Order: sequence, then C-alpha cells, then structure tokens
Amino acid sequence: MLVGREVEQRVIDQLLAGARVGDSGVLVISGDPGIGKTGLLAHTRARATGMRILSARGVEAEREVAFGGLHQLCAPLLPLLDELPGPQSEALAVALAVHSGPTPERFAVGAAVLGLLTRAADEEPLALVVDDAHLFDDSSAQALAFAARRLVSDRVAVVVALRPVGDSPLASLPTLHLGPLTMESTRTLLEGAGAVRWTSERIARFHEATGGNPLAILDLAGEAERLAAAPAHTPVALTGALLAAYSRKALALSAEAGTALLLAATDNHDLAALDRACRAAGVGLASLEEAERAGLVRLTGGSVEFRHPLVRAAVYGEADPTARRRAHRLLAAAVAPDELDRRAWHRAEAAVGPDSEAAELLEAAAEAAGRRGANAVAAAQLVRSAAHTADAGLRGARLLRAGDQAWLAGATDDATRLLRQSLGLAATPLERARVLGRLGTIEARCGSLEQAKDLLFAAAAEATPLDPDAAAVLLADAIEACFYLCDSASALRAVDQLADLTGPRASPSARRIGWMASGFALVLAGRADRGADLVRAAMAQPAEPGAGGDQWRFRWALMGPMFLREAGEGRAAMAEAIRTVRTVVAVGILPFLLTLIARDHAASDGWADAEAGYAEAIRLAHETGHDNDRALAHAGFAWLLAREGRAQESRHQSRGGGGVVPQPQDRRVPLAARLHQARDPLAGGPGQGDGRGLTVTLGRVSAGASAGRRRVG
Repeated sequence: MLVGREVEQRVIDQLLAGARVGDSGVLVISGDPGIGKTGLLAHTRARATGMRILSARGVEAEREVAFGGLHQLCAPLLPLLDELPGPQSEALAVALAVHSGPTPERFAVGAAVLGLLTRAADEEPLALVVDDAHLFDDSSAQALAFAARRLVSDRVAVVVALRPVGDSPLASLPTLHLGPLTMESTRTLLEGAGAVRWTSERIARFHEATGGNPLAILDLAGEAERLAAAPAHTPVALTGALLAAYSRKALALSAEAGTALLLAATDNHDLAALDRACRAAGVGLASLEEAERAGLVRLTGGSVEFRHPLVRAAVYGEADPTARRRAHRLLAAAVAPDELDRRAWHRAEAAVGPDSEAAELLEAAAEAAGRRGANAVAAAQLVRSAAHTADAGLRGARLLRAGDQAWLAGATDDATRLLRQSLGLAATPLERARVLGRLGTIEARCGSLEQAKDLLFAAAAEATPLDPDAAAVLLADAIEACFYLCDSASALRAVDQLADLTGPRASPSARRIGWMASGFALVLAGRADRGADLVRAAMAQPAEPGAGGDQWRFRWALMGPMFLREAGEGRAAMAEAIRTVRTVVAVGILPFLLTLIARDHAASDGWADAEAGYAEAIRLAHETGHDNDRALAHAGFAWLLAREGRAQESRHQSRGGGGVVPQPQDRRVPLAARLHQARDPLAGGPGQGDGRGLTVTLGRVSAGASAGRRRVG
C-alpha cells in the first residue's frame, strides 16, 4: 500500500477511467530516486483492469541504443505493423531494426508509433507504463513524446516516470511532480514498519534526515537511534547509506551469486545473453535465486528485475572496476550479433585507453544510428569512439562527425565544442577546411555573422587547391553571411573567386550552389538583371545524385525558387523541397528552413500557415540556441503582422515576442537589429499596416530581386 500518495493515485485512476471510454490521457511522474514513482506505476498496472498493458524501463546500458526504449514498448504490437500505411510501417520497421532501409522521415517514426497505438486501441484499451524514462535514448523519447502529444480521442493512457534530470523530450508532457512525504505520512510509514515506537521529535528528526523520501525512510528505519543522536540540521549521506545497505546484502552473497548479480546489473536486457555470459564466467543463471531470497531482485519467466534502480546502482557501483570491465567483456561476447549498439557499448566499457576494436564498433553503431535518424545517439557513440582512438588524425575525423551529428540533433553547444576539439587534431588542410566550414555555418545561425563570414572565407581558402568543389560551396555559404550583413563588397569578392571554381570541371552540385549564391550577391550589389539570370541558370542545372542527402546544404534547394518567386518548374521544385523539410530534415537544420517557408507563405495569401511556421521556427530556434534564426523569424513574423494591420502584436514580435532579440553587437544580425530600432513607426491601421518601419528588415535586400523580376521577368 502506498502511503501519502492518495491524490496522485486518484489522478491516475481518473486518467485510466477516461482512457477506457476513449478520452486519452498522458501523465509524466517526475521525482527523485525512491520518492515513489515506481510504486505509482505499480498502482497504475494494478488499476488498469480491462486494458492491455505495455511496459518499458529505461536502463543505462541502452542510452546509446537507438530506439531501444521504443522497441521494448512496441515489440508486442509488431504483428500489427503491416496494417499501418506503407511509409509509417516502413519507418517504424527501420527504426526498430526489424529490417534495413533508408533513414526514416523525421516525423514518420513518431507518426507510426501513434498509428500503431491507436490501431491496437481499436481492439482493447491500452495502458503504456514506462519507468526510468530519463534513461531512454533520445530517439525513443522523441518518438514517444510526438505520439503522446497527439493522442486525443483514443483508448490509450500513457504514464511515464522519470527523474528531473537532463532535457528529456518527455518532460514537456503533462507532469506531476512528486514531493516528499508529509510528517504525518512519514509517521504512518514508520509505524507500519514496526520496530520501535516513534515520538513526534524522532519523527521530525527522521523526516528531516531522509528528506521525506519513502525509500530512504524504510531503508534507514533501523538507523533511528543514530539519527536521533545526531545534532539537529546535520546532513546525512542518504545515498551513501542506501548504497551501503544494498551493498551489504550483495556482499553477503556467495561468489557465484555475486558474479551473476553483477552481470545482471550490468545488462539484464536479454535473458539468453545473460545466461551465455554467466556460463562463460563459470556460474549458472540459477545462482540469482540467492539474490532473490535476499530481496535484491525478482525473477520472472523471462527477466531479472531489480527491486529498485538504487539496488542496481549499488551492485554495479560498488563492484571492483576490474570486475565491472570483465562483466562488460563477457556481455560483449554474449549479446546477439545483430545488437550492434549493445555490443559496442559493452566493448567500450570493457576497454582501458585506446582500443581500436571498441572504436570501430562504436563508429559502426553511430553510422547505423544516423541512418535511422537517431542523431543524438550517433553523436554520443562517435564521441566514445574518438575517446578510444589512438591516432590523432582519425580521432579528429570522428570528432568532426560527432559534431555533425550533434548539430543535426539540435545540440548547438555540444556541436561547437566537438568541432573545436576536432580542429586541433586536423591532419590536413582539407580536414581543417571542413571543420572551419562547419564552425562558420553554426556561427551564422547562432553567433556573429562577421565571424561566420571570416571562418567561411578562411575555410574556402584552405580548400581551394585541394577540393575546388568544396571551396565553391564554402564560398556560397560565405555569401549567405554577407547577404544578411548587407556586405556587398565581401560578397562580390566571393563571386570573383567562384567564377574560377564553377567552370566546366565543377560538379553539378557545386556549380548550382555557387551560381545561385553569386546571383544573390549580384542582386545585393544592385545588379538585379544579371543576378536573377544567374539564379535561374543555377536552378536549371541537373541535380547531382545523392546531393540532396546533405542536410547542411539543403537550404539551397529552397532559397533559389523563393528568391525568384516565379511560376513553373522552380515553384514545383520548391513545393517538393518543402515536403522534404517537413518529413526528413533534422531538428538542428529546421529553424532557418521553417522561417524561409513561412516567409514564402507570408508573401502570398497563406498567412495562417505563415503564422504557424514562424511560431514553430521561433520555438525551435530558442530550444536549439539559434539566436540569429530566432531574430530573423521574429522579424518575419512582425512584418507579417504589420501587413495584416495588427500593429500591437507586430511591435510585440519585433521585441522578440517578449524574449530577447539579439542586439547590434559585432554587427550581429544587423537587419534584425534595425527592426528592433524601427519597431514603432508602423504604418497605418487595418488594411494599411504594410509596416514600412519593419519592411527594412526583410525587404531591403529583396528589393533588388523584385526589381530584377520586373525588368527581366
């Protein structure tokens, strides 16, 4: 029986009752270890009568296993996979490694999870119960959060428990924060445990020492005399005491049971693999029965469950490091051959210092995770791969790829840090150019446009004699920075260099991007006719096979048609590009692309779509730290609202929507800064609010293109 959680139990009961009649419910239970989350999940399972229960638990060993948590949750429903629409079925099958295939579309996995749950709920109500969700891999957490947010009138209840650590996507769902027990509940819990009679003073001291944590209260009940004798308000190392209590139980086991228990604490995902590891260690899986009698684990038909995550942490954490590494080595050899993520993780944990086998396994696992769209997992695996790499040049190359994946995952600070580490290890000028180019692109989205421009010009200079195609694309990126700086002189300098790099020997992709950027630069410099013609010539270039897969360059597929705004094949190409953005593009690339699409809608009659697009771009830019993109989106939103005659809302957006628009430091986003300074002189009332004071932000550099359309088109 749970003590002191009556309110929370009623909330869960109501959520389950609603789900049974088609009113979906989602609840995240957040709290510290031992606070009662697992007990409330047990209550959820007990009360979910007449419902199909799907359970999953996050474990440390699977944080780098792409979609590992999702596989636990969805595995019982896989027979229904073929009943989903083709794209969803394919996406989920690839994500869960049912079979191989192209990288799933960005929203397709979450949509497939939603479809799978609603399809299963047609047969009987579902209760999804997830413990330790803070240990889910990011790809699983994102897909589950996507589905949970979209459950409305389905017979599905989702109850998730997690610790308030990190930035789990699940933390954005409706959340119930579990606090400490009250003094009265502490008394009830202690008196229920028997032993001694508790005075009010002793209850108060014990409540203070344990912080009202139910697990700590029960496990330290035997320490009542010691705690009562301690001076008031002195700290008690509860975690240490709890771990020590569990460690004493583990140390009392026989050597055989202790070995089996350590292997289970290291990885209890697959009972067959655990059995193989135990046999390789010379012990039997049945040795765990001794640990079960000691109250450390529960053995079910197909799994080993620890009484509490702290039990597992105590067994693993208190083990000798050499014994832990041996356990990982045995499990690396025991896991199924197709579980690359798990095998790589165990091999890395078993390694001491550089280990080429561990590094290669982690790199292969990262490639697989990236293909499945699990960019955050791929980044973490590449970082670990680099840590086990002896050769400095290869280590730098792996850190570069880790930075790429971190950027795609929306982790801007991590991406910058990893790329800077890679820069110091670059073995050749071309590798250095690649890193400088990545840093320049990130700076253009998040920092100083002046620094971005300088980084990109420097990268192009190093790449030119070694890889002219790469140099051409880097110069195009430099022109983009110049465009937002209104720096026509530097842009024209890049145009001169591009003329030599985009000749007949250039690849179609380099020629297309180089010509397009050169056209933008010429328009910026007032040469509208020639610039518009060059953009048209760029768009007429044949697409290079595979070029569209480079997400760092995907924005160029949008900018040309949007710049010209002409009917025909260009607009058709843009419509296809927009569909791709919505489905394939990683979160780290999205804010700027969503702003471009919203701007396109705003310039036509799609104002509602534009508002939604700007709002989403602002939210994502804020979450990913893309300050320049956020300023640009606020500027575009303000321009749209002014055009609609909504002056007050426009002013609000021009101030950053209540947040902070980057200010004119180091010529950072100068156009957005001018917007901020010119936010008051909005024109006229409804129907006349074309926002001349705001139009400078988005209109000044596009005026030349408009003139080019009038004169050329």
